[in-house]
Amino acid sequence: MNDHNPYRAPAGPAGSTRPAGSAASDTRWQLATALLVTIQTLLSAVYGYNSIELLRHGDISLVALLFAVLATALLIAGGVLVLRRRRSAVYLSALSAACYALALLQWYADLALTGMAIATATAVVGFLIARPKA
Repeated sequence: MNDHNPYRAPAGPAGSTRPAGSAASDTRWQLATALLVTIQTLLSAVYGYNSIELLRHGDISLVALLFAVLATALLIAGGVLVLRRRRSAVYLSALSAACYALALLQWYADLALTGMAIATATAVVGFLIARPKA
């Protein structure tokens, strides 16, 4: 008779194959990403009044401003989800980077350029530290 029981928990250590020190490193990356997203959000809020004035005078289009606002909202959501280690943070951050790129096509602003870089970095960090599906 065979003593193999498929319903018994394995006796050996089962878990992640990642190094033990990577959890602290992941937390540092998460906090750095959250800090960058916060700075970008604050800059967007400060620069918002100037953007509305540019729109009012016809220097930028409404579509470019809407892309920038949507990209900032997606970046905030992606930053929160990176802190929660969700895989959807990658998708939201990548979509945010794409919206910033579309805004850059019509309106070259340093805010959109840095936002695109921060959104791309957030997507990469989210991809590297996302929880595997169990």
